[in-house]
Amino acid sequence: MSTICSALREAVPEGVNRRIREADLEDARKAVQNAKNMDLDKALEETVDPTGEVGNEARDLDRTARSSDAGTTSKDKAGEGETPAERATVVEHPLKVAPAHSIKPPAEDAEPEKAGAEGKTKTA
Repeated sequence: MSTICSALREAVPEGVNRRIREADLEDARKAVQNAKNMDLDKALEETVDPTGEVGNEARDLDRTARSSDAGTTSKDKAGEGETPAERATVVEHPLKVAPAHSIKPPAEDAEPEKAGAEGKTKTA
């Protein structure tokens, strides 16, 4: 009888451990299968923008941009093959230069030194 008990004592944990391993493997198989079937774009969108607000704003901006492109004239479309530098409008402004007589040299603007410095020259 003791041999039967000892055999059962060894078999029961072994059977339980085997069932646990099988259950873990089944869970792992399900996780791999879910990963294979997952839509990555949708999962990323749900993670980054769960409320959909950013996506709606992007679609609105796209619609606005496309509608403003539709409003361009054939004159605007004629220059499509040109580079931006070729299409650029050059705006020239007159230079604002001070007249020559409006700026005085520093020697004329300087006041003579006071407090005993009159008649004395500085030497370096």
